[in-house]
Amino acid sequence: LELPESREWSITERCHNEHVAVGRYLSGHPLDAFKSELETAGAVTRRKIEKQPAAIRKAVGRIGVVFAAKKEKLSQRGSKFAFLSLSDLQGNFEAVIFEDGLESARDVMIPGAVLVADVEAQRTSAETRYLVRQLRAISDVKAPEKKTAPRTRR
Repeated sequence: LELPESREWSITERCHNEHVAVGRYLSGHPLDAFKSELETAGAVTRRKIEKQPAAIRKAVGRIGVVFAAKKEKLSQRGSKFAFLSLSDLQGNFEAVIFEDGLESARDVMIPGAVLVADVEAQRTSAETRYLVRQLRAISDVKAPEKKTAPRTRR
């Protein structure tokens, strides 16, 4: 059996095709190539958000994700929302995004796109649910401003 010559896939193409074929990344994760940009943008892992004190039922954070798909729905009041299929370094997960965030993120919701999600994690005893407040391309995210203590005059 003779196979035709073909070019080697980039790591991004390889990861995407692995995910399409088997539902998992095998050779690495697309976010691996963006670790420094994610760190600069103030992104943390889902694990870090979930490990906030148990007294905090709603934790807020920024995470790097790979967009996979969306399922749009209409609420009983007629507002649009969507269930998003996302992936981060911990694996695949689902999140909800409501109309304002959905409309502003339409241009970046491309399967395989590396994005930054500002999320609210709502914890119950059984699970953590993610609500995406804002979803942006990694290139559009600036580093968070550092808070400094106010100066006092003497």
